[in-house]
Amino acid sequence: MDPAAALESATHLQAVLDPVNACLRVVSDVARRALQLRRTMNNNTAGNQGNTANNATVNSTLSSESCAAEAERLLVTVRPLADLTGPLVRLLCHEDPEVDEQSLKALSHLASLFGGEHCDWLGPECLDGFSRIVLRILKRFAATSAAANQLAPGLLSAESASGLELLRSALMDTSSRADNAADA
Repeated sequence: MDPAAALESATHLQAVLDPVNACLRVVSDVARRALQLRRTMNNNTAGNQGNTANNATVNSTLSSESCAAEAERLLVTVRPLADLTGPLVRLLCHEDPEVDEQSLKALSHLASLFGGEHCDWLGPECLDGFSRIVLRILKRFAATSAAANQLAPGLLSAESASGLELLRSALMDTSSRADNAADA
């Protein structure tokens, strides 16, 4: 891609991602405050059991309920932004590191706000398949990096080489445990 066009594209993407991140950050903060207020109210209510409720407790309860209602309203309002997950994932490989970073932040906010909605994805079958794929990717990475380092010694820094060796030994340990579990 032409460098000028790539720069213009990155500028436009950043102009779109900035308000998305700002919106998600505000909603996340409001939801977090509502949860904290609810926890505080639950703790106060548990401590005041048997006592008559005073005006401050009643006012705090009303405040907690209105804050929770506002948080829920905001979550429903920004729910369509969750549909951006796919495009945001694709932007993680963008050539501009700022676009990468902003995409990652938006995905993080979306996961914290709406991640629990698809908990069926975290079932044993899905996690098993996912772990196998990740393990396969890590094994390929370790093998490829080790081969490249043998062909061109010094290609990897000392820290990278020690990290690679640690990864390789962890993968060997994981593979042997998986083999033992399969045999059992």
